[in-house]
Amino acid sequence: MKAAQPLYFGPKAQPLFGWLHGVEPQHQPALGLVICSPFGFEEECAHKSLRHLAIDAAAGGIPTLRFDYATCGNSAGDEFGPGTFQVWLDSVAAAINTLKLHAGVSQVCVAGLRLGATLGALASSQRSDVAGLVAIAPVVQGRVYVRELKVLSMTGFQSSTPEPIEDLLQASGYLLTKETREAVAAVDLRKEQKAPAPKVLIIERDDMNPAPEWAQALQAMGVQVEQASLPGYQAMMSDPQNTMVPEQINAKVVEYVGRLASGMPHQNAADHVAAEIESHCILVGEDQLDVRETALTVPADNGGLFAILSSPEAPLGLTSNAPAIVLISSGTLHNIGPGRMWPMLARQWAARGANVLRVDLPGIGESTALVELGDNRVYSERYLESLEQLLRFMRQRYPNTPCHLVGLCSGATHGFKAAVQGQDWDKYVLINPLTFDYEEANAANSGMTDYEVEGAASKYKRLLFSVEPWKKLVSGQLNLRFILNVLSRYATRALGRAFGKLLESKNSASPLEVELQQVLRNRSNAEFVFCEKAPGEPYLHEHGGQTLTALLERHQMGIARVSDSDHTFTLLNGRNRLVEWLDTVVC
Repeated sequence: MKAAQPLYFGPKAQPLFGWLHGVEPQHQPALGLVICSPFGFEEECAHKSLRHLAIDAAAGGIPTLRFDYATCGNSAGDEFGPGTFQVWLDSVAAAINTLKLHAGVSQVCVAGLRLGATLGALASSQRSDVAGLVAIAPVVQGRVYVRELKVLSMTGFQSSTPEPIEDLLQASGYLLTKETREAVAAVDLRKEQKAPAPKVLIIERDDMNPAPEWAQALQAMGVQVEQASLPGYQAMMSDPQNTMVPEQINAKVVEYVGRLASGMPHQNAADHVAAEIESHCILVGEDQLDVRETALTVPADNGGLFAILSSPEAPLGLTSNAPAIVLISSGTLHNIGPGRMWPMLARQWAARGANVLRVDLPGIGESTALVELGDNRVYSERYLESLEQLLRFMRQRYPNTPCHLVGLCSGATHGFKAAVQGQDWDKYVLINPLTFDYEEANAANSGMTDYEVEGAASKYKRLLFSVEPWKKLVSGQLNLRFILNVLSRYATRALGRAFGKLLESKNSASPLEVELQQVLRNRSNAEFVFCEKAPGEPYLHEHGGQTLTALLERHQMGIARVSDSDHTFTLLNGRNRLVEWLDTVVC
């Protein structure tokens, strides 16, 4: 099995980004696998699992391509243009053509998850080179899926006074225009007149009753349909920091594709001349500079940190102080950030002359894990070494240029710790850190960290005098044990703080103030920005002491607030306000 290679492909006007998982020439099969990811937040959750699926398939001798649709992930485009649904279908077709070109296969199997299964089925039905389709929890009726997204848009982290935007559906930070929603809602796989492939495997969720109508419609068209109900879907689609690879589902897909390939003769490797891999692309600007995007590896102890660099294609005439910027995501989200915030921000700044690197820390996204940490570790002091390596990389590449570090949530905590350590970043921009303490962040009790307890307790206190929660409690819809556990932990923390203050002398400093004193001595320049009701801001004020006051007075530190926003700025208006603020302090 070859190492996976990042690549850009498809139309020059709207290049797509993907990963090619190749096989050794002596194992050259006639069949390859194209993986179609789900949409939006579901893609964030499933990213790790689909990456493992591609690795497993390539290890089994099947060359595999996974990719981002146009307007999604690291591919070009945004959500507001016309014809988005058709552009997604065209992306699947481009991915199939690209895999055939680079891997030398004559036939492909398309595997998709959720909306990816739907897109894969529709795109495959227009071709004769798709030998099989694997549909994992497919979206059979588009109108049902759109209804799910509408429900999702009203739950989770939301502003208390969300600002509706006409004809725009906002679901967990991802946007669908009215035109795109209508195109998705019009899909009904049960009514399609053309089969997607001669053979189809449908993998249903094991926690829901399967709907047989699509399988029956396929069989009526002469398709050989295989169905399976396997565990692992719920764990795969958990929040990214908790997601687990569905071993049985992935194994079933690899086994099925292997069976398809076994019925085809292997091709002569000598007959195939591998096409050159494009590791960069040019994004054409309208009124601004064109942007060059390059997939690269930053040297690091774990073998390298995967990153994508956005730079101005023609930097002539730019001022010499255009900064170099590194973007660190929240939690275990890969380098696109929540709601695909980082690619859009990086391209916007690169069009103004900045060089912007969005990166995966070890064990997150596409970067190899440190052995002692493993995958999906959110908080660790070892990440400070990665920040040093990133700073060294940017300083060497862009000498005499200001280097700024921008981190969101856990990324902001890493940035704060780097400022305490005295790393030589010109500016630290820290967005919504939930905690300033690695030990507290990694401690879990009842599945919740202390800062999450603060937020949950505050929520339950607000609802205490409302009628609806009591109705739900009586009817058994609320988890009383969980709520009591949260409130008990909150009371324990409150008492601990009260006794702690009694025991402290007047001259003693909190652990946070001690670290702020180090930031003061290091002369680090830090800018904090919080959403409303963010737990990190009152904690900073409560424990920062006189040192925080001194930092603010000396303009070494600033604290700003973005109104009507949630923790990861899932609503477009709040995100736009964040970007406006970032423009004033970063680029």
